[in-house]
Amino acid sequence: MAFSGAEYMTLIAHGGPSGFKLYHYLTTDAAAVIDSSGHFDAFASQLDVGDVVLAVTVDSVSAPTSVSGVSLHVVLSNDGTTVDVSDTVLSALADTD
Repeated sequence: MAFSGAEYMTLIAHGGPSGFKLYHYLTTDAAAVIDSSGHFDAFASQLDVGDVVLAVTVDSVSAPTSVSGVSLHVVLSNDGTTVDVSDTVLSALADTD
């Protein structure tokens, strides 16, 4: 499912006027869906090439009770209409207790 704005996306760090931005993205989508070209088109005006998206996959965006995945994506291209992010740079989740 493409990003619709209903998912929770928050700017958590900004590297200054020429630096990258880091976003926390809460979603029910798996990493393979998030990294599809066009997923973040609705957010194109705010994402720049080189920005980083930390995606947390949860059971419910409005009231999460469990996390099923964490992935890190880099914005590879943005022509103002279509945004493409990298395949998962990091995909890690463990609970060994």
